[in-house]
Amino acid sequence: DKMYEYIKLSDLKFTTKVEMSDDAKDIISKFLCKDPTQRVGSKSGLNEFKNHPFFKSINFESLLQKGIQ
Repeated sequence: DKMYEYIKLSDLKFTTKVEMSDDAKDIISKFLCKDPTQRVGSKSGLNEFKNHPFFKSINFESLLQKGIQ
């Protein structure tokens, strides 16, 4: 119960021990947004994911056709 309360009430912090791109931090923050109306995908669905800079190297057509190993 304490951990759940901590997650609900605390701000998301990224450790400096793990190197992570700004795009990675941004998408993680948007996945974990406490307000469901502000989470990534809540406004325009899948297009929000597909258009995020973190996924710029992903060819979603190939992915959907299982053409990416």
